[in-house]
Amino acid sequence: MAQSALADNQGAFVSLGGGRSSFNTSKYLTPPRGGLDPRFNTVVDDRRSHAFNLLAGYRWNVAPSLYLGVEGGYASLGAATAKDSETIVLPGVPYTNSYQINRRQKVRAGLLGINVRWELPYHWMLTAHGGAARYRTTYAGSLYDTINGVVAEPVHAKFGHDNDSYYFGVG
Repeated sequence: MAQSALADNQGAFVSLGGGRSSFNTSKYLTPPRGGLDPRFNTVVDDRRSHAFNLLAGYRWNVAPSLYLGVEGGYASLGAATAKDSETIVLPGVPYTNSYQINRRQKVRAGLLGINVRWELPYHWMLTAHGGAARYRTTYAGSLYDTINGVVAEPVHAKFGHDNDSYYFGVG
């Protein structure tokens, strides 16, 4: 659902949209179910999040009831999290290794594109927009390890990935 403010037919506009996102998580967030070791246990696997976008731009009247414009903005596609744990016990050997891995993946984007607004009868309108998007995906993880009852120093890692693609929408 989107709401527009200052959205007179021609001129500047601001648009705010919101919704729900669902992640097809990558190998960076969750390994395949069961992984290579059947004792691997996914404790929490949250792949749904809230998403929103904020766009601002300007439209010009190009024909009766038809407006064309430019827009730029920001989108947050939410975050997904996973927490995994495993305990390894070697029979006949005094060795126990327990660990927990916490991972989080977030996606954000800068947007730049065009939009079209067509005014229909009975106060209805159709809006379409699309353009270039610069997506930034960040991954953060922490490893908590215990070997033979001794707690090791936690390991934290964070890295990101940029991707140029497109966005589009109709409403």
